This record gives sequence, structure tokens and C-alpha cells, in this order.
Amino acid sequence: MSQDNNRFISTKMNLFYFLSPLRVFLSIFTKPKSINNMDIIKKSIPKDTNLLYIIENRSFCDYLVLYNFCVENDLPLPKKENICSSSDSSFMFLNKVGMFQTKPALSKSKLDSVIDSAKRLKKDTYFMSVSVLWGRRPKHNENSFLKLFFPDDKDAGFLHKFFIVLAQGRDLWLSFSTPKSLNKITEEHKNSTDYTVEMITQLKQSFNSTRSLIVGPSLYDRSEVIDNLMEQEKVVEAIRSEVSRKSGSFSRIQKKMYEYFNEMAADQSYSILKAFKKTIFLIVSKLFNEIKFQNVDVIQKLYQDHEIIYLPSHRSYFDFLAFPAQLHEFGFNVPHIAAGKNLNFWLVGSIFRKCGAFFIRRSFKGDRLYKVAFYEYLQFLLRSGCSILFFPEGKRSRTGKSLKPKTGLLSMIVLNYLINKSSKPLAFLPVYIGYDSIVEINSYIKENQTDKKEPESFTGLLK
Repeated sequence: MSQDNNRFISTKMNLFYFLSPLRVFLSIFTKPKSINNMDIIKKSIPKDTNLLYIIENRSFCDYLVLYNFCVENDLPLPKKENICSSSDSSFMFLNKVGMFQTKPALSKSKLDSVIDSAKRLKKDTYFMSVSVLWGRRPKHNENSFLKLFFPDDKDAGFLHKFFIVLAQGRDLWLSFSTPKSLNKITEEHKNSTDYTVEMITQLKQSFNSTRSLIVGPSLYDRSEVIDNLMEQEKVVEAIRSEVSRKSGSFSRIQKKMYEYFNEMAADQSYSILKAFKKTIFLIVSKLFNEIKFQNVDVIQKLYQDHEIIYLPSHRSYFDFLAFPAQLHEFGFNVPHIAAGKNLNFWLVGSIFRKCGAFFIRRSFKGDRLYKVAFYEYLQFLLRSGCSILFFPEGKRSRTGKSLKPKTGLLSMIVLNYLINKSSKPLAFLPVYIGYDSIVEINSYIKENQTDKKEPESFTGLLK
């Protein structure tokens, strides 16, 4: 076994003890959490087997964070690198991170060597991929000076990692895949010589899916997106059609289309989202004794191979606030939320927009331009890999009973997918949000008695 293959842990010189001070440092400055139910993970690891952990990026910190987490959660401890041992669980890395680029660390020959060592053991060997994500700030498409010190952890070198540990150690997330049998995979592909290449490709896809699940797609520049949408062929055609239909000037109709995009487009900001989540939890803790968030594993399984469209029930304004906050609290990225234009009022509308809300009108009837604008923006969100949340009932139920769903937005999403065929299939996930007591009960009684609803406003929200 080469010295390079045992950079961290070797059979002759156990470097794990040399790294003990760093392990202690990480145990103090980091607080790892997992999006997995660890009881389910532990039950999925068969007894009397060897376990091979595959970590995305070659890093002292990532390995030791995993080791500490395994100690705390009574999981098999990874001690040997790049070899399967009958006495210890092992680990290996998919990528090698350099100062300026990321290179593959797991080659076909290296994986073949590990599989050969597993075959010589009497016990079966299972492997599972482990994603270690430092913070959940989505990558921004723009370059900035701050990236020099706080880059995306996926591309961080040793010095960058030090800064990231200090800045993001308390927002550290781990995700474990379902363990798979190496012996079973080799038996199924015994007549193939390239199955290890396929395994490496699937591992890369798994890590990317997990990153998308927890961090979400890259943040976009709102004004740049609107400018790009204005140049889309269908948008230009719609403007020209409206000009000829109404005999108006091109610049006036073009300005109207721009105003539509500016009215609806979200402007997500991770910093504001994080601060707003804390505010929401503070308010919720004063109003409710407990919030139960169930079937989290369903979301995690769907996200591996699907783009999720959340379809919650709608009884209260807190549906709009509490559910996305709970998603983020459990390690999932916050979806873009379809909100009624009536919620785009002073101050609150700007905050909602920064948290991922995009504002739509209740009806597109008679406005061809608006329909095209919304369709193109929706296509942009789906193409960018953004999950979407909307309330199929269209408005809050004032009686506690479910309202008849409105199918307009649902049909537009399905039609958009069928025409443009995104890389992942869509998964529509119904979500029930129930309350022992609804906060707005008094206003509902008043509205049902007078058949009159007051328009949303900042002062009304404070009441």
C-alpha cells in the first residue's frame, strides 16, 4: 500500500492519534447535525459486516467531524483509509481539493483495489456515502472579495477550511446514504469491467443531489434574471403581438412586461432568510406549545431523484411562515413560495421576497402579457433546480374545511415540465398543516359574520 493512499491513517503509523488535537478542536468549535434519522441509519447497517464510508472531499476536518459524529451516535468508527479490514471500518475520498481546483481522488483502479481487499474478507462489506456540508449559504453566481476567505466549502483548501470551521462550525450538516453491499454489486456485474466507473458516477450524482437538498441551487441576481427573461423569444413575441393587437408603442408594452417581472420575481437572500427564521421561531414559541414535523424521511428520499413541489393545506398565515422555517430547521433548503399579490405590502412584502416568495395575481384572465411573463419565470425556477411551494386552495380556509383546489398554477407547472423536460421528474408532495387553535380565529368569525375581508397591511399584521 503506497504512502499516498495512507495519507491520514496507515497500517504502520497510526496518524489518527497525531490528529487528536485537531479532533478535540473540532469537537469544541463544531456542532454537527444530520438530516437523517440516525435510528433508521443504524438499523440499515447489517450486523457482522464491514462498513466503508465514502466522503466527498479529501479533508482532515471532514474526516474527523465524521469520526466524532460516529462516536456520539454509536456508529462504526472509520479508522483505515482505502482498504477494507476485518477489524475496523474504513473510509475513502471521492475528490482531492487543491488550492485552485478539485481533482478526482477515487479512481477506477483505486476502487478496484478496495473491492479486491473486500472480497478477501469473510464478512460482507457495505459502503455508504457521507456528505459533510459546512453551512448552508447557497453559492452566488457573482464573484466577490469575501469568496477569498469564505468560499463554498466544496472547493475550499486547507487555509480556507480553517476560516470556514470558525464561521460555519455551528451550522454543520451531515447526510448519510443508504448502505449498499459491495459483494452484491460485484456479483451483479461480474461480467462487466466498467461497473466501478458507473459507481463513481453515481457517487458524484448522489453528493450533488444531497448538496441541492440541503443548500439549494445557486442564488441569482434578480435584475440580471429579469433582463435575461426580457430577451427570451416568447417574451419578445408576446410584446410584438400586443403591440400589433393594441396598436401601441413597442417601448410602452416592453416597459409593462418589465414591470410584470419586477412585480413577481423573488430576490432570495440567505442572511435575511436566516434572521427571519429566528424571528418566526420566537413568535411561534410564544403562540404555540409545540410544533411536530413528521415524515421528514419522505422528503429526503424524494429529493434524491426529483424536483419537489410542496402542496400544503392553508388555514392560517402561519402556514406561509412556519412550514418553510421548519424545512430549513431540519436541514432542507427553503423553496420558492408562490404568494398572492395582496401580501406584497410595505416592508413585509420586501422581507417575504428576500425569503424566496414570488408574487402572483389571483387571475391572469384577459392579460396575455402577464400569462407569458409568469410562464417564463416559472420555467426559469424549474430550470434552475428550485423547489416550489404553493397552496392549491388558493386562499386560506375560513371554516376549517378544505377548499376546492384551483388548478391553474398546477397545470402550468405540469405543462412546463412536459414541454421542457427538466433533468429530474417532478414530485408533488401534499402537506397537511393542522392546528389545535388557529391564531386568526377572531378575524375569521368577524369575516364570516360580515362577509367582508379587510385588505392585508402592516398595521393589520400587528393586530
